Amino acid sequence: MSDFIKLTIPWFLVILGWLVVHFFTIKREKEKRQFDELKDIQADLNDIFTISINYHSGNERNSTDEIRIISSLLFLEEKGDALFEILSHKGLKVDQKRWTRGIVFFRMAITTNNFGGDFSNQAQDSDIIVNISKTHMEIVKLLLEINKIFYR
Repeated sequence: MSDFIKLTIPWFLVILGWLVVHFFTIKREKEKRQFDELKDIQADLNDIFTISINYHSGNERNSTDEIRIISSLLFLEEKGDALFEILSHKGLKVDQKRWTRGIVFFRMAITTNNFGGDFSNQAQDSDIIVNISKTHMEIVKLLLEINKIFYR
C-alpha cells in the first residue's frame, strides 16, 4: 500500500500543478485579449479624431471622409459596448453609461454642424474643432481610467 501511495502522490501533484498553470494561463490570455481590445479602441478613437479634424479644417466637403467617419464611429461604439459588457460581467466597476454618453457627444460634435450639407473650412480655434477636441479628451480620460483597472 505504501508503494502505491509513493507512486500516485507525485503523479497527482503533477496533474494538479498542470491544472493550476493551465487555469492561470487561460485567465492571463483572456485579460491580454481584453487589454488589446482596449488599445484598439484607443487607436480607433484617435484615428477618428484625426480624420474629423482634417475633414472640418479641409478646403472642401469630402463625402468619402464623411462615410468613413460615420462607419468608424458606429464600429467603435460596438467595440466599446462589447468590451464594457465583458468588463462589467467580470465585476469591474466601469461606467458604461459614461462611455455611451461620450460616444454620442463625440458623434454629435463631429456630425451636427458643417457635416454632410453646407460646408465651410474651420479654423483650429473654431467651436466645432474645440468641441470635437473636448469630447475626444473626455473619452480618452475614461479609457485611461479603464487602463488603470488592468494594471491593478
